[in-house]
Amino acid sequence: MIRAGLPRARSFLLRSNDEFRAPPPPSLTSSRYLSSLAEVHRYGGATGSARTPEQTDVANFIAQPSIDAYVQVVRAAIADAYRPLVWQARLVAAFNAIEIDQQISIFEAKYTYVRWRPVTAIRTGSIDPDPTWTPLIATPLHPEYPSGHAGYAGTAQVLLSALVGLRPAQPIAVTSSTDPGATRTYTAWSTLTQETVDGRVWEGVHFRFSDETAVQVGKTVARHDLRRLWRLGF
Repeated sequence: MIRAGLPRARSFLLRSNDEFRAPPPPSLTSSRYLSSLAEVHRYGGATGSARTPEQTDVANFIAQPSIDAYVQVVRAAIADAYRPLVWQARLVAAFNAIEIDQQISIFEAKYTYVRWRPVTAIRTGSIDPDPTWTPLIATPLHPEYPSGHAGYAGTAQVLLSALVGLRPAQPIAVTSSTDPGATRTYTAWSTLTQETVDGRVWEGVHFRFSDETAVQVGKTVARHDLRRLWRLGF
């Protein structure tokens, strides 16, 4: 287990770390869980997967730490905005402080629910166990629900829309530390969010419901924190 102390970290703008705790994950017998289990089993494996080459490219690209991707996005957005240095500094500070609050909220839920990863569910679960199944990338060493990458993306989408504009002024090219040589270009903040949701499933490390829930948590934290910043005179 890693980041087990994050749920108890001191946030910047949350009133409590469980203020926006994700709802409980679906039960192991629900249709939503079973459909997500089947999807990640089919598309998330290292071998024998139904992924297309494009889906594999997205999965490998998104595997990098979220901050590695979004620092490129934020820098490009600042460069295109032609705003004063003080505005740039405030944007960077707000973006990172609110993303920290989002990660505290996500990890508070992770260590509340302590749900298993797809690799455990698929190898040892009671639904068509597949003991040899291996995900495309190594499974992170913390609980599955909700998704940290997707939470980060949801927060970033709201922050960039509010602080920079509804879409990039110019297409933004992003590279990946986990997909050397690849560059993906984005003309909408939401595209990177959707690729994060899909990519984490195609990597074999998250159920789709975990990604989708995390995006909503991330967006909620971002809207809450922005309102508090406005009241503080940001």
